[in-house]
Amino acid sequence: MSTAATGTIFIVSLIVALAIAYRYFGDYMYRVVIGTKHSRVERLIYRTVGVNADGRGVRSIRGFERASGYGRSATSPASGR
Repeated sequence: MSTAATGTIFIVSLIVALAIAYRYFGDYMYRVVIGTKHSRVERLIYRTVGVNADGRGVRSIRGFERASGYGRSATSPASGR
């Protein structure tokens, strides 16, 4: 088989494979990117970390600040000095 025929068969088979797969792959990507339903594992991680899955997760950020002392300095009025 010549190189041109091999290349043509490859291109045609690639186009056919993409034509078959685009709908299923597109549906999958839509569910992953836009989906609003969270899996059990995701909900468990959100609960453990303290993040509101549908919100901004402010509770976990404040917990991190308290635990690490982030944002407090010796001259800050919030430091109690």
